[in-house]
Amino acid sequence: MKNLLGKKVWKLDGDIYKGLSLGSKDLYTIKSVKKGRGCNNYVIEKDGVKQEVSEYNCVVAMCDTGNKVADIFRYLTDNDACPSSADMTKKGGIAVSIEWGDWKHEHLWCDELMGYIGYKLDREKVTADDGSDCYSATRFYSKN
Repeated sequence: MKNLLGKKVWKLDGDIYKGLSLGSKDLYTIKSVKKGRGCNNYVIEKDGVKQEVSEYNCVVAMCDTGNKVADIFRYLTDNDACPSSADMTKKGGIAVSIEWGDWKHEHLWCDELMGYIGYKLDREKVTADDGSDCYSATRFYSKN
């Protein structure tokens, strides 16, 4: 992840190997980063109480500027889903394009992130594929 000091994050419950879920949307603030073996740990704070969690247990919270598409694009970008664009669909859903993203690290991570904010994947339109783990696609989401 990028430099997240001072960012508001949601803490995920569970662990990366058994599955993560968004327990609540309580906001924590990242106070410091500790270099770890394989991943970083964040010291997060809420109401004056600090705790240390793995970077895999934090998701940068979505801000609300009133521009839903821009807010979702920033949310996905801040959380390393690597979208190339996000647009509103005619039916009020969200279309997210990912260019040459890995099927697990970008495409499925995007699905997980969108689920945290109440969207589900309706369909995917592959736009480029060379047979590797990476491909380009537009993913169409609707509100749950």
